Amino acid sequence: MLKINTKNIIIPLIAIIALFVIIIVVQKFIVQQQDDNSLQKIIEKQKQPSYLTEQEKIEYGIRKELKVEAVQRDENGKVRAHKIIQDPDNPDTDNDWLFDYEEKELGTDPNNWDTDGDGMSDSLEIKIGCDPLQKSVIDKREGCKTINN
Repeated sequence: MLKINTKNIIIPLIAIIALFVIIIVVQKFIVQQQDDNSLQKIIEKQKQPSYLTEQEKIEYGIRKELKVEAVQRDENGKVRAHKIIQDPDNPDTDNDWLFDYEEKELGTDPNNWDTDGDGMSDSLEIKIGCDPLQKSVIDKREGCKTINN
């Protein structure tokens, strides 16, 4: 009868099992790192603005010299909403979403995003019905109220 020494079998068996566990853990770590890197790339890509191509500008009848951002695209990549970022013919020097020529017409300062100094941009004041030339506050009940100095 053949006698088997169990000590000689158990130690190598435990070593093999431990090796398999280490391999599985390392493999999962590598896969997780790859997934994290892929996810990070997707997030970074979404943070970057998407500008209209020359072909998209033609489709929408937009002058080619304009820099236009695609604010919203559908699942197929088709532009659903866009905004003009830069127009060489109509600059917005103070970046308040009013072109310089519009500011001249309104009497606001094209070099100051908040002409009246009340903390609201000139374009916001116009949008909500305030006077961009008079300091204002927003009252929940009464809407735009002029501040008397």
